[in-house]
Amino acid sequence: MKIFEIGVGEYVQCRTLQYINTEVECYLFEPNPISFKQIEENLGKYSNFKLFNYAVGSENKIGYLYIARGSSFLEGAKSPEIAFDPNSENRLEKVQIEIKDIRNIDDGKIDILLLDTEGTEFDIIKNLISRPKEISVEMYSFGVKYKNPYFDEIINWMNMNNYKIVSEHEDFIFRLNE
Repeated sequence: MKIFEIGVGEYVQCRTLQYINTEVECYLFEPNPISFKQIEENLGKYSNFKLFNYAVGSENKIGYLYIARGSSFLEGAKSPEIAFDPNSENRLEKVQIEIKDIRNIDDGKIDILLLDTEGTEFDIIKNLISRPKEISVEMYSFGVKYKNPYFDEIINWMNMNNYKIVSEHEDFIFRLNE
């Protein structure tokens, strides 16, 4: 089994920890250099974990990442942080990062996709090559009254690609109808 966790966040937020020292291949993508360092220190020694310090999106480019409290988001993203504080881009640290197109890293064999990219999830979903058996997408952040800005587009893509919602909370879980 192959899991892509895109937008891990801090190490303590990692959703694939139960797969340490298993046969499950876990590919973790985290552009925040501070969070990535924590992830690397804790998971770098496990051969089934592949770690990548860049953002994933819909094109290859250099971009900027804003570092917020326990989170980070790409410049221009309509993130939960922006919903919480519309002026956050003016006060947060900004770092230059690499962004890679999902089409360059998706080999068509992703079994589970876990997405928490602070408002840019649809950029990834719309260009997927794989049709994972399960996809988890951050759709809400109730604490800051945030709804994913591409909520309708994500739901439409899931419907068009034969996915059904099996869990609805802040993260929606979609399962492929087989």
